[in-house]
Amino acid sequence: MKCVTLVAIAITTLSACAGGTEKTIVAPPPPPPVTTFTATIEQVNTSITRATFPNSLLSLKGTVRTNLGVVVSSGFSWTLNGESVSSASTFEQTVTPGTYTVCLEAPASKACNTVSVSAPKPMTGSVFLATVSEIPTQNPQLVACSWKSGETGCVDMNADMQYSIASADFLSDTSYIFIRCKTAGCGWKSSITQVSRVDSAKAINVVLLRDSWKIQCGTWANTTITLSLEKAYSFRENNGIAMNIPFFFRSNNVPLGYIYNSPTWNKNSFPIPVALDSDSSDVALLPNDSTIVMNSAQSLSENFGSQCFLGKPLFRPATFSEVGPVNQSGRRSYLTGIGIQVKNIPNSLAGGSGDGTNIVGGSIFLSQNPQSLFLAIYVIKHELVHTLGFGHGNGRVAWQPGLMTDSTNLRTSDPLTGVLIAEEVAHMQAFYRVRELALKYNACGIGCIHQGERINLGLPVQRVYAGSLSAPTQFSGNISRNETALKP
Repeated sequence: MKCVTLVAIAITTLSACAGGTEKTIVAPPPPPPVTTFTATIEQVNTSITRATFPNSLLSLKGTVRTNLGVVVSSGFSWTLNGESVSSASTFEQTVTPGTYTVCLEAPASKACNTVSVSAPKPMTGSVFLATVSEIPTQNPQLVACSWKSGETGCVDMNADMQYSIASADFLSDTSYIFIRCKTAGCGWKSSITQVSRVDSAKAINVVLLRDSWKIQCGTWANTTITLSLEKAYSFRENNGIAMNIPFFFRSNNVPLGYIYNSPTWNKNSFPIPVALDSDSSDVALLPNDSTIVMNSAQSLSENFGSQCFLGKPLFRPATFSEVGPVNQSGRRSYLTGIGIQVKNIPNSLAGGSGDGTNIVGGSIFLSQNPQSLFLAIYVIKHELVHTLGFGHGNGRVAWQPGLMTDSTNLRTSDPLTGVLIAEEVAHMQAFYRVRELALKYNACGIGCIHQGERINLGLPVQRVYAGSLSAPTQFSGNISRNETALKP
């Protein structure tokens, strides 16, 4: 009898006998465990840096693990659009804008992602031209430039006065867009606007202003004045020392810069109602006083050339109730026009209120010391100009003997006493036109033009502080003490 013994995995023995002979058969060992790999892409980033601009830095990170969870460090590769580029777990490469397929490949395993790489977003915007007429006759040739400590690249403005410019400068938190003539002498001022990297999501609009301004009608009809914003923003002085009080174009003198907060009346507010407030005056008003005030207002409209510039007068006579008087902090204010009081105070002065964007009311306090001062048309006109939103000019460096300068010529024999001179009229008209466009198109206006002018003059760009595009809720202006000495 034979016997067969089967040994299975050296544990179980099976025996069989046949003819008395015994045999033992040993089964083979099991195959070794199979190692498998899994590729995983863990991170895909793209970023634009100054070093890569206008391209992007593509950053990849991935791992390859066995089926036992062991991370391996070799035997795999990255491919970019099918081309092998690296065998490290991390990989960086500068790539141009486009669509890419990135894959991490291991034996019998592959992980892929599709990556879209965008071009840098340009700064875009429009330029609006401030001219005597509301529609410019011809667009100038302009360029838009990126600016850091100087120009770093420029593009031409298109026929619609629009620009689109990309620059590595715009990757920083603070940079500038500089709008200027393509060639020197094109007749327009420059403008510089501060931007940051987030501003690429919106239009950066600016207003541009001519180098000169031609007055169309009024006292100075057909007179052309070279505009100087640097003079309009020159500091008032006291014995040669700059004083921190409003300039002709109102602003605050702050360290190394300006807060451009000059408000204006809305164009639809003209003619502005003007009324005498006899109830709040310290003295009884004479029947002829209203006539004197309105004659002064009419004379100011003629000096200003408002009929051509606005199509209507600056002011109109009104009843006391029309100017919307209210009592605030123990003093009467006017919210829908200009109220005039005669007070026993040493200096005449003016103030006003706004709605956060425009002037809506003005207050004039005329000095009655001496009493004859109320009859001086000069003082009334001077204070009315304050209520239009303008301060004092620096007579030493700006223009004189203007109605609003420190060095006003008070000689009654001078034909310009009590008259807005042409320089004042041109700058006032230009300011109103610029601000009208700035508000309409959400554009940077007079402050950006002023700083652009400084660049053209070889002066440093000064810091423009927050609040530059918004009007204050209140403003005030005091006329200088020597004005109280005026006698008819």
